[in-house]
Amino acid sequence: MKGIFLFVLLMAASSASAEPRIVGVGKVAIHVPTPAGFSELTHAMKPLWVVNRAGVPASSEQLIAFIPEESVPAALTGSVPAVTRHFRLQVGKDGRDLEISRSMFVELKKITRESWEKIPHGLKNDIRAIEKQYSEALSEIGAAQNDVSLEAPVTLAPHYETSDSYHFSIISMLAFDQDGRPASKVGTGTAVLILAKGRILYAYV
Repeated sequence: MKGIFLFVLLMAASSASAEPRIVGVGKVAIHVPTPAGFSELTHAMKPLWVVNRAGVPASSEQLIAFIPEESVPAALTGSVPAVTRHFRLQVGKDGRDLEISRSMFVELKKITRESWEKIPHGLKNDIRAIEKQYSEALSEIGAAQNDVSLEAPVTLAPHYETSDSYHFSIISMLAFDQDGRPASKVGTGTAVLILAKGRILYAYV
């Protein structure tokens, strides 16, 4: 995930790897090109699909997700491969039909710029809910250990923006049991606010 923060370019540039997918956001259709070297995560990869969906807050809807092509064969056999990079595109459930003007997006970026340090504090309820979702997902796929703990993410200062996007990085910690022993994993990524056809989308890279 490191060094990849221009997910928004996928909204404007085509990829030779596959035809763009069309996702519906309310009454708006948005074309999402497949990133080169990646494949769409589908129901056919059920265990990984279930675990991936567990990371989506209840207030959001995941529109599409992509995983590295090299992870696809294992995912199709019912395994949950260690996916080190992924692309997710989401929309807030309350914002699917909300028309956002460019001036409104400018104001949203200003608010985010002024309050980014407070973002983790507002995620406590989401984090507890996602912990539960992960535990339920691991139980659903028959994982031996399903005790998951998430620490509040650390958000770094916004580092890039365009007229249609706003980017900031996130560091998170996941703790779990592995073969009866405590284990942890640090994840880094970039969250991007995107204005696309009058809708606010959230990309996580």
